[in-house]
Amino acid sequence: MAAPEQLDAWYRTHWTFRAEGEPFDAAGTVDGWIKGIYTGNSYGFIAHSGILSEEKSPGGVHLYTVKAGIDGVTDLEQHRTDLLPKP
Repeated sequence: MAAPEQLDAWYRTHWTFRAEGEPFDAAGTVDGWIKGIYTGNSYGFIAHSGILSEEKSPGGVHLYTVKAGIDGVTDLEQHRTDLLPKP
């Protein structure tokens, strides 16, 4: 196992995207679809979109998720956080 001072780079990454114009955090892929957790705050979208599924997290929190094909995804973006201390 390498110590942080032995590394040239060390990052935490996550991805975000939009489906039907609404924001999601990418949560992986399922059967060739991109799965996302809804991060918006539009009750109208939650109630009427027809693309969301309600799930419970292991901690019991209700989440709204989507499975979208690549044609239904826009603004796919990688976010990187540098974990190495600055010299």
